[in-house]
Order: sequence, then C-alpha cells, then structure tokens
Amino acid sequence: MAKIISVCNQKGGTGKTTTSVNLAYALASYGIKVLLVDMDPQGNSTSGVGVNKIALENTVYEVLLGKANPEQSIVKDVFPCLDLMPCNINLTGAEIELVGILSRETRLRKALEKVEKEYDYIFVDSPPSLGLLTLNALVACNSVLIPIQCEFYALEGVSQLLNTINLIRDNLNPKLEVEGVVLTMADFRTNLTHEVIDEINGYFSNKVYSSVIPRNVKLSEAPSFGKPIMLYDPHCIGAEKYKELSIELIGPEKYADLVGADPRENTHAIIKQEIGTFAEDREKGLDVVSDEDKKIVDKNDFNSDGVADAWPTVSEVDSTTEDLHLEEGDSGTWMTGEASIKQEVEEGSSYLEDNRDF
Repeated sequence: MAKIISVCNQKGGTGKTTTSVNLAYALASYGIKVLLVDMDPQGNSTSGVGVNKIALENTVYEVLLGKANPEQSIVKDVFPCLDLMPCNINLTGAEIELVGILSRETRLRKALEKVEKEYDYIFVDSPPSLGLLTLNALVACNSVLIPIQCEFYALEGVSQLLNTINLIRDNLNPKLEVEGVVLTMADFRTNLTHEVIDEINGYFSNKVYSSVIPRNVKLSEAPSFGKPIMLYDPHCIGAEKYKELSIELIGPEKYADLVGADPRENTHAIIKQEIGTFAEDREKGLDVVSDEDKKIVDKNDFNSDGVADAWPTVSEVDSTTEDLHLEEGDSGTWMTGEASIKQEVEEGSSYLEDNRDF
C-alpha cells in the first residue's frame, strides 16, 4: 500500500512543484517505486520531468471526470522507478465541471485506490489555491507536506491552510496529518530568513525538516531542461539539500537498507578523517595545501604583492573580524550580505573596525 503525500500550500511560488519533482526523483533513484500526480493546471510537474503536456491524450482531467481509467493516464517510467500521472491546461475547467458531480471531493482518492498497490510513494503536486482540486488532493492523501518560503507573506496563509486541513480531517479524511514542513528559498544573508525559520520552528516544533532548501539558480534552470536537479547538476547545493530532505523523509535506516550505507556514518567518517589529517599535518609542520593543489592555482588569483586575492564567502567570515590585525598601509577586505566593503587602514591605526550591519 502506497503512502500518499500531498505537497500543498495555497500560496503560489513556495516551491511545491520543485519539491514534488525532486523528492519523487530522489526516492525513485533509491529504487523506491514512485508515482507523481500533477494536480496543478499549469502542468509544471509534467514538463519538469520532460513530458510534453500538449501531446497528452489522457490526463488527470480525464480521470477526475471519469473519461479515462487511471492506468490509461499514467506515463510509465519517465525515469527509472518513477511514473507520472500528468495534466495540462484542460484541468482548469475541472473545478467547474465537478461542481454538479456526486462525491466530487473524492474523485482522486477513488482513482488512486486502483493503482496505489503498484507504488511505495505517491506525491500529489497541488495547485496554489484551496479550491476543489486541492480538496481532492487532501482527501486522497495520508499526509500533507507543506513547503514554506522564507519570507513574511508565506507565513500569513499557513493558519488558513491548517484550518482547512483540520476541517478535512474532521469531515472527509480522519487519517490526514501533517507530514512535515519544508523551508524553501532561504537566503541566509538576510535577517528575515533567520526570523522566519525561528518563527516556523516555534510554531510547528518537531514537524520542521532540518534540511532547508536555499535559493539556487540551478534549481530554477533544471525544469527548462525537463530534468530533476539531481540529474541536471547533482553536485550543486540544491541537489544536495533535496537529497538530505529525501533521506529525512524516508529515514536514514531505510536509506541505508536501500543504498547500503548510512549517510550519518559516512558524514562522520569523512569529517573525522579530514580533521585528523589536518591535525597531523599541522603537528608535523607541513603545509595543509598539497603541492598538487598549488600547481592548479592560476597566477591571476594573486595580486601584485603575491598575496592570494580571493574573498571568503559569508559563512567563512568569522565574527572576530574586528580583531584582525593589520599593518599600516594594508587593507582588509571581506564580504557581507549586501555588498563588499574595503577599508584602508590609515597611519597610526593597527586594527580594523568592524562596520558590518547584518
């Protein structure tokens, strides 16, 4: 019996489709049989996995209106272990056409009951509304995954969504629960992102996933190539975070059974090895940068004085920058969330004053 998860938030632009596509593919890449159901009339999940929505004969629209069986609408193996129940712009008219149909809110649930035995997980990409299509998605699923953008407006609609979930639980789907909350489009250079994360953690407590999806241009580019992020650029930060999220979703124990390695043990081993190697080299008085690495460095990476002219990232800037000792005539350069700041040290000054405003 499949676990059916609806990815839902009535606010648009929170990362529902991106999360649906990339989580579905991540689980499929572990050998888990997954069905992705596109319930958004825009059809972005459909095009996001490389399916031409214009050429489709049977879609979710035909299934909801009883014009086709679920088996007829499913596109098999868009990727290994990943099937798709697609949609196109025709689904826009479904809300109007379903109004007069008996048990209109259970149409999707009845359709998925016919195919759910073939899958381990079913992800339903819901539209950005609380209309009849979203209602069908919530009635059909076991749990709700809520992507929340790390911005103020994203917080406003959460209480309304939770009220809707409670109403559906009381009247239509007593087993419905919140699977978890995914924080998306995080920009850690801003105070607002940290404030939103603290607010969501305080409100949902242990329901918030520790994997926070950052703003990443590769995540925006991948759909235009019809690929999940782990196929488009498996080494970018977006791919890494969605992989971490997928492991959180199924649990590290199940991941270890499927892939043959516990991600926690691998991470600890790598960190321990790197720390040990670094410490040993320091004790021996060796340079921590290998000769091979030195050869790779281009001469253009150095300024006229032969000093490396690379700026650190925000995460690399320590809070003790204000204690950085500089000689007369030298300059200190660092990056902030807003812009780069370069301050020359005047005669008689030996310390750099920290004027950063985070």
